[in-house]
Amino acid sequence: MAITRSQTRETSPFSDLHPVSGRDQTGPIFFLHGFMGTCRDHFGPQIRAWSATSRMYALDLPGHGSSGLEARRPYYSRAQDLLARQLAKTGPGRVLAVSYLGGTVAINTALRHPHLFQSLVLSGVTCDVPHAAFMAWIEGFSRLAEQNADLRAYYRTRHGVRWRSTLETVQAECRENYEGSVWLPQARILDLKVPTIILNGALKSNESAICEALHGATQFLSARTVTEAGHIAGVDQPDPFNTLVQDFWTRISEGTHDV
Repeated sequence: MAITRSQTRETSPFSDLHPVSGRDQTGPIFFLHGFMGTCRDHFGPQIRAWSATSRMYALDLPGHGSSGLEARRPYYSRAQDLLARQLAKTGPGRVLAVSYLGGTVAINTALRHPHLFQSLVLSGVTCDVPHAAFMAWIEGFSRLAEQNADLRAYYRTRHGVRWRSTLETVQAECRENYEGSVWLPQARILDLKVPTIILNGALKSNESAICEALHGATQFLSARTVTEAGHIAGVDQPDPFNTLVQDFWTRISEGTHDV
């Protein structure tokens, strides 16, 4: 059976940001953004910092940014399948994921396919958020967009006219299937069997608290807070964030990632 254009795009939706010549000895880097953002928005400083040395792939998830895929349900499981297929195609890689979209997708993919991950960097994540609290946060995107013409223009620029459909599709899944799609209990993070570091901003009290609770909780898991950073720590404080990531990668290469 012939493969259609849409099937090809769904199989490999990544943008190859900076292919280096020859073999990348440290493994490719994969970025996963947060809700209603893009990889270039949420990882711009990292893309610029590592462009000369690493092969990098950015996955704008369905309905977001440069993705050729529309947001459809089941949203989170489809996104996990996309990531797993790309990692299987490209080879195991270093994954950086942010917030409760990218972070959730990365965690659940790593639990299902640990052999596809060299390492995992999480940022802007916490555990055991009650459904009502999460819905208040995610439904706030709609309220802010209705009140702010500049934000609506930003969404149109980033995601095109489909931005409202993307917003509503993900909100509906979070509303109707929170436990199955989005909820991150602490036990799920403790079950990770790939070298993982959580790098949360110190200005977010719930996110900094989870770093204190989980640092060193397993041989695979470490956590640090980034001073004077909020939810998107790698954008708020790129230099210290990048240093922490690179130190983590160095420890893995030296076999001391559990320190």
